[in-house]
Amino acid sequence: EEVKSVLSSLHQPNAWPDHKNWGAELSTFFKESIRKYYESMCKIADRILHAICEGIIAEKSDLARSVRNLGDFDSNAQRNHTSILTLLGYQLGSRHKKGSKGYLRPLVAAHTDVGVITVLLFDNGKCASLQRASSVENVEETNSEWIDVSLPSDSLERDPVFVVNVGDCLSDLSGGHLRSTLHRVVPKKCHNRMKDVVRTCLALF
Repeated sequence: EEVKSVLSSLHQPNAWPDHKNWGAELSTFFKESIRKYYESMCKIADRILHAICEGIIAEKSDLARSVRNLGDFDSNAQRNHTSILTLLGYQLGSRHKKGSKGYLRPLVAAHTDVGVITVLLFDNGKCASLQRASSVENVEETNSEWIDVSLPSDSLERDPVFVVNVGDCLSDLSGGHLRSTLHRVVPKKCHNRMKDVVRTCLALF
């Protein structure tokens, strides 16, 4: 009797743009580009995690048993990833309009990521800003002071910049030695006539 494999919620097929709406050439290019980016970022994330785990063990040798498996990998081996690449887009909306009910309220509420690390391709789009809490002690949004995660725009033109957030799993496995990054996304005052208004983010969770 044939047994059919059941896909978990983390292994569902992607919903790609179809040829009808995007055209064959553009939709194929998009799909191939995103796949290549995902494969490359998974390898990069492995190396980032390896470096983080080495640093934790160097400072806290008693944590070696907890974190070693996270950063222990063979660079030539094929690894099965459950990482998720999410494409996020922010543009002008009601929260940018003065007088609206949601004016300047966060686009993404304060939170920590549940995974191990998040690798975010940094984008300086003017309509939204990534912020991190100034202190890891205050985990409530109302009690936190917020700092914009920003870089000079000319540095992004020369070389892509990635932001790495520590997730809850890594925080727990490190015994709190590394704390989860409390962060949020807020709207910024801008208008359609400004250059580079839309913000696009690629986040590998």
